[in-house]
Amino acid sequence: MEDTLQKKDFLSKWTSSVNLSGNLELFIKDFHGSHSEFIDLEFKSLTPGLYHESPGLSQLPQTLLDQLGKEMRKCCVEIVANLTDDCVERGAAILQCLVILCRNCDNIFFVASCDFVSHAVNAAQSILSRLYSNKQPEAAASQEPSGILFKFVKIVFHFLECLYDPYFIWRKRLKGWPVDVEQVLSKPAAVHNEIIPFFHECFQYPGLSRGLQKGLLHILGAIMCGAETNAVLVVTPASVDVVLSVLSGKAQCCQGVEGDTRLLEGLVGEGGESSTSVNVTEDIQHLTLKCVVCMVQTLHLSAADQ
Repeated sequence: MEDTLQKKDFLSKWTSSVNLSGNLELFIKDFHGSHSEFIDLEFKSLTPGLYHESPGLSQLPQTLLDQLGKEMRKCCVEIVANLTDDCVERGAAILQCLVILCRNCDNIFFVASCDFVSHAVNAAQSILSRLYSNKQPEAAASQEPSGILFKFVKIVFHFLECLYDPYFIWRKRLKGWPVDVEQVLSKPAAVHNEIIPFFHECFQYPGLSRGLQKGLLHILGAIMCGAETNAVLVVTPASVDVVLSVLSGKAQCCQGVEGDTRLLEGLVGEGGESSTSVNVTEDIQHLTLKCVVCMVQTLHLSAADQ
């Protein structure tokens, strides 16, 4: 009840006629506070059915996307140039707003038509380059990126999943939940040109942390499950090579990362869940195999001219 009242107070305060100029920071703070349940980076609140939607853009200030876009552009420039905590935190806050907006499928087309993906990917690429390019593989793999830098990259990954798989079909199938595609009425965003090169380049960083490897595999799975039109674009010979190299442990990102010596045989039980431990579904090899299965299904279902 209190949560519902908080949302009503937010919408009554920030109507479509409100001028955001000079008030963007306050809006972001209020937006996060009123809709924090939609920011679920670890998918702890994921449920089998459809979810409650966040506000539609028609309910929010008319210049919202324009203002967020301008601020995101400035943050991206600062991240690439200086990488200060302040600009990374501001960028992360904007991305969280976009995640909330994308939890309403009617908003996705409008968010995707702006330059948010380009800015977010450029900023994440700059952060990953600084984290991994000048380190030995063993040193880079020995610890997860910490603090706001890791959080920023995780939010970028989550934002991309929300854009390309808004019903979280990939995540639900990993849990063995049935997905009624007849209820999926809205289309995800068309995959942006920056995504495939970003995916390939990230796996070239020696010693890329396991957490980020998993995040990249989740993005690939989400794109393939979200829409067949996107799936045929990402399932390329180069993408297949990357995924198979990760599976074999020969990818650049696997350098300095100790391989998982557990046998895959017998690990997967009914519904795709582990018969021994729920942690198995988070295993990189397991996720990679799931991606391979999606790739095979995509190739099998696609037309010959695709």
